[in-house]
Amino acid sequence: MLTASVVASALRGLMRRRHTWPVMVMAMGSLATAVAAAGSWRAMDLEGQDRFLQEVEQTHAAIQDRMETYVAVLRATAALFAASDDVTRTEFAAFATRLNLPERYPGIQGLGFSAHVSPDEVERLEADMQRQGLEGFRIWPAAPRSEIHSIVFLEPLDSRNKAATGFDMATDPVRRAAMELARDSGEPAASGKVRLVQEIGQHAQAGFLIYVPVYRGRDVPDTVEERRRLLLGHAYAPFRADDLLGKLLGGVQPSVALEIHDGDPAAGAVMHRSEGWSVDGGAQYRTERPLEVAGRHWTVAYAAGDGLDGTSGRELVWVVAAGGLLATGMVSAAAWAQARARVDAERASAAERLRAQELETINTVGTEVSAQLDLDQLVQSVTDGATRLAGAQIGAFFYNVVGERGEAYTLHALSGPGTAMFAGYPMPRKTALFTPTFRGETTVRSDDITQDPRYGRNAPHRGMPPGHPPVRSYLAVPVISRSGETLGGVILGHGEPGVFTARVERLVVGLAAQAAVAVDNARLFGTVQKQAEHRKLLINELNHRVKNTLAAVQSIARQTSRSCSTPAAFVQSFEGRLLALSNAHNLLTRGNWEGAPLVELAQAELAPYGRSRAVIDGPAVWLPPQDAVALGMAFHELATNAAKYGALSVPDGQVRLGWSIVDETGECRLRVRWEEVGGPPVTPPARRGFGSQLIGDGLANQLDGNVILDFPPTGARCVIDFPFVGNTTG
Repeated sequence: MLTASVVASALRGLMRRRHTWPVMVMAMGSLATAVAAAGSWRAMDLEGQDRFLQEVEQTHAAIQDRMETYVAVLRATAALFAASDDVTRTEFAAFATRLNLPERYPGIQGLGFSAHVSPDEVERLEADMQRQGLEGFRIWPAAPRSEIHSIVFLEPLDSRNKAATGFDMATDPVRRAAMELARDSGEPAASGKVRLVQEIGQHAQAGFLIYVPVYRGRDVPDTVEERRRLLLGHAYAPFRADDLLGKLLGGVQPSVALEIHDGDPAAGAVMHRSEGWSVDGGAQYRTERPLEVAGRHWTVAYAAGDGLDGTSGRELVWVVAAGGLLATGMVSAAAWAQARARVDAERASAAERLRAQELETINTVGTEVSAQLDLDQLVQSVTDGATRLAGAQIGAFFYNVVGERGEAYTLHALSGPGTAMFAGYPMPRKTALFTPTFRGETTVRSDDITQDPRYGRNAPHRGMPPGHPPVRSYLAVPVISRSGETLGGVILGHGEPGVFTARVERLVVGLAAQAAVAVDNARLFGTVQKQAEHRKLLINELNHRVKNTLAAVQSIARQTSRSCSTPAAFVQSFEGRLLALSNAHNLLTRGNWEGAPLVELAQAELAPYGRSRAVIDGPAVWLPPQDAVALGMAFHELATNAAKYGALSVPDGQVRLGWSIVDETGECRLRVRWEEVGGPPVTPPARRGFGSQLIGDGLANQLDGNVILDFPPTGARCVIDFPFVGNTTG
């Protein structure tokens, strides 16, 4: 506290330098505002950089996953040729149509096959392709060479792809290098940047191709010499880079812009440049990531786009700066008025000292609140500032809450020298004295609260609890948000009467209004942080589920291709199994991937055969995602076998599917029973197909249970018994 002599000395100094003090206040306030704004700007910049890097990782992973998907499609195409000695153009077109390239694989220009022939086989190949419906087919360009890699199949056969039919890709050194790499390694290989022969329009795009080798025989030869000798051709796909990446990124306002280079950016081979890419490098955030595409090294340069800048939140910096400047201006104006008043009126030193302390408190609290986003520290700062500003012995900030006994108020912050003595007392309730404050109706100020007619009317204490320090002067100010919600109230007390003046009331009311804005901002900041964390969690979960699904589809394709002797059988089996997987995923998606009802899983697989052909019986059971997918695939395989060879292959046959929950030695288990009746006599199969392997081995391992599959003459039977970790309520 200042003494009278110190205050008098300061007054004489101010009289000599009445212009110095306001200038210093302005300078200090401006400096504090600049520091707060700079800190906020730096925090927002770091947050923007983190958000940019998160967007980069998500976009990069999306590109990588999509390219791996295309490679998987090419592997499946190569498997078609490896599984058949003679694939016709009609069969290949049917295979490509089944894939539904435009819908499932947007951005791919086509799916094709190039035949590897010697010069003396050219006439035979041209005649064969003409017999298959390609009128006027010829291999071009016409030039002497030792080997030829001619495009013979390319779907869909639109105008662009027709222009490429018959082209010998080995005549181009870039394409030839990629084909030779794929041939010698036995793995997919991407070409460098090329101009596709499909570019027949005015607006040409950069292109590239991915090749997967196909050898005579079913397996990849062991040595390079054998691979060169047994090469049949290449399954391949051409890509127009702009179409591919444009469809991959969705065509929406991106948060990042990107530029893709074939190899090192210094080489200047730009494959794709997205809209919004700044050639002059004016983006605030930039980074590069390597990308491997079928053995080819790409470099992806990323820059912050308009979508990221639009969510940067830097407007908060301007709010901080404007608030700081406003507070500095107010403090500076008050300081100027104070200096003039002191020089002109020479008011009492005690009053001047009190005014200076009030202004210092407002400036300190205003600076802290404007830059503070931690809710607990913010409320404590407001409570401390109000207590100092009013000269109260005790100050408290209470929140509005609704408990089991109705509306009440929770203590959030205490301030003042006597805080310890108040910590053990009960919270205030909805009484006549507190209601105006916590409903936001009005400020309550009393010189002696014990004389207020609303005081002492509520049981059990009829006033202050026993042992409560005496409070005479009382000031309660509601804290109301911009939306009109009453957040709580600031309550101040003093043991002496008449301490809180009208001026103190106005100051605390202004501080409460500033606190309400700051609390809203802190809540908003916390909400934004939680939403960002939740969004990141959802994206990671989606990425994980998509990868798991792709791995399951790849496994199904691989196992199906091994067990099918013809492409038609492969397509039929593969589509059926994918549909079973899709049915399970639909049920799981409807349940937010928390589980799926067993009865609906069974009905989905047996519905195509009619209700009278399938008897389904069992209690309500919800399966976890992994168990639901496994049982769905098993039901599909059993139903398919029954339709081909068992009870569902004759009009009077029937399938009985039931389940029960049993308790064995304290362990809860789910027992599923499949039984076929009324069908033709059954004999055990001579060999185990994919379905038998999936049920007999894969299902038991996946469910950590037991599977019994037998084939008595009366009809196939299957019992699946495994630990039950789901629930019976959903």
